[in-house]
Amino acid sequence: MKFHFYIAFLVILFFIIGSIYILYVKIKGNSFFLDKIFFFMAIIMSVQIFIGFLLISSFFLKNISVLEILKQKNQRYQLIEHPIMMMIGFFLFILSYIEFKKKGKITKKSAWLFFLSLFIIFIRFPFHLLI
Repeated sequence: MKFHFYIAFLVILFFIIGSIYILYVKIKGNSFFLDKIFFFMAIIMSVQIFIGFLLISSFFLKNISVLEILKQKNQRYQLIEHPIMMMIGFFLFILSYIEFKKKGKITKKSAWLFFLSLFIIFIRFPFHLLI
């Protein structure tokens, strides 16, 4: 669980670096390093999603009913809301990466998908665990 939590900060760090770099590329027009950043982000996020699936499967193997999960705010957030939003954010990031690789440059669509994935991941990131 802690490994999953700490890797999330690496994902956020790369999202911040990627965001700054995308804005730089849109202004200057040179994207020589962006493909490496996107590729490394895709690998880190894939590992994060895989670990998340392992954590969720361990909870559901305890024969907890979905109705019990939905009734409890913390478990609903941890087992339903957070994972679904992270998978949607990951999917949107992969779509932005595919669009970038297909065109070979940052387009409006790839930038929009990237920032939308960033937004979705940030709204369901468990910042409350930092306290």
